[in-house]
Amino acid sequence: MISFWKIQLSRRQVITIIIGIIATIYIVWYVFDALEGFNPDYRPMRPASTWAPKTGNEFFDPSKETPEAQSAK
Repeated sequence: MISFWKIQLSRRQVITIIIGIIATIYIVWYVFDALEGFNPDYRPMRPASTWAPKTGNEFFDPSKETPEAQSAK
């Protein structure tokens, strides 16, 4: 069995491990804080502007018959 008391770490290794643990805790905290107000069912409202894209195609109506092609004489 490995005894954790016998592991010899240099100061540089200890500092690196501590900085890594602090960075990991900060990243996890930041992600949880950023996702706190996240709503997966969010639907953006349609803008009231006249420049908003239209939902239908006003130039194509499948119920209308197409005019016959005119031959050039």
